[in-house]
Amino acid sequence: MPAPRRGAPARTKPKPPPKPKVQTRLAPEARRRQLLDVAAAVLTEHGIEAVQISTVAERAGVTRPIVYRFFETREALVLAVLEDFADALDAVYREALVRTLGQPVETIARAFVDASCDVVERKGAGPWRMLETRGMGREVGRDGVDLVERFFSPWYERLAEFTGTRRIVVAMQVAGIVAAGRSALDFWIDGHVSREVAVEHATRTVRVLIEEFARGRTERAG
Repeated sequence: MPAPRRGAPARTKPKPPPKPKVQTRLAPEARRRQLLDVAAAVLTEHGIEAVQISTVAERAGVTRPIVYRFFETREALVLAVLEDFADALDAVYREALVRTLGQPVETIARAFVDASCDVVERKGAGPWRMLETRGMGREVGRDGVDLVERFFSPWYERLAEFTGTRRIVVAMQVAGIVAAGRSALDFWIDGHVSREVAVEHATRTVRVLIEEFARGRTERAG
């Protein structure tokens, strides 16, 4: 009696080869925006040394020549990230200024501190930290310091009128106010306190300094 015939093994259908990744085409402005956002994220996560053309290209899913098409050098890319962050700060500061016209100093100070936090949350702490340092590399460092000067200089005249002091004195006062406010926010950025706690302390510090500078004007006038 013949042995039962086993059924032939079913053929396994070969898997199709993986489709090559199609590089998404973006409009030039959208691509530049993407590269800036990626560079800012790398800066925040890994520091300035990690912001390299190759790293940004890889994370953005593009080739290095595409990055170079928008930023001729690594320094140009870093500076563009700083300028983008400063532009965002300038926009929210101007909005805060208009919104708090005629309000008490504490209300104005809190609006500016909150505005700073909003931009840090949106764009990362890396660019924020870069604006305070002179150690970014000689070329970028000088440009960064000049950027801060250009950023705050429009407010010097207004503060000079408020405090009754010369522009150079106002520049020093602004540097002190900004440094004090930043120190409080750094505790939030580093994860030591909540944003609410940091804003409270930064606001109080900024208010005290502004009122002290204004008091000096009153004493001189008396």
